[in-house]
Amino acid sequence: NRKLADLRVQFKVGNTWVLYKKYQDLEYVKIDTVVVQKGLPTEFTATKTVWTEKGREFIHKLMSHLK
Repeated sequence: NRKLADLRVQFKVGNTWVLYKKYQDLEYVKIDTVVVQKGLPTEFTATKTVWTEKGREFIHKLMSHLK
């Protein structure tokens, strides 16, 4: 995540990684909402960024060009 941030692919908003505008509409990630249980009765929702297969291919190509 830090390397992708250094390359200006993504940045963090709160605890969620978000893609820069240049990459947002390319279907590289999806944002999932999850329910987190912190003991009864405390629960809350959180979001997490999940890379799609297309996004993983993008990362592999990006990293291979850096070598």
